[in-house]
Amino acid sequence: MSRPLPSLHALRAFVTVAKHGNLKDAAAALFVTPSALSHQLRNIEATLETQLLKRSKSGFSLSPAGRLIYADLADAFDRISQSLDKLEQQPAGELLNVS
Repeated sequence: MSRPLPSLHALRAFVTVAKHGNLKDAAAALFVTPSALSHQLRNIEATLETQLLKRSKSGFSLSPAGRLIYADLADAFDRISQSLDKLEQQPAGELLNVS
């Protein structure tokens, strides 16, 4: 039986905190509060039943489990972003007005 997947918000929170190394900068990058990010981190670690980030006075660093999945998740979010960027490059289609 497969384990439940964490939410995309929680995955994105993990990737962003890992990238920035602290809640303040990661929260600013995601336009949320540090408290909201902290809740998301607790959510993903509870769902996966493992610690992904090591907390210290100076910020966050990846745990062994976090190092294992960080690069793949960061790449996945980059690929999603690149895919969505293609929509902006697409010429505007014809609009259909129904009255």
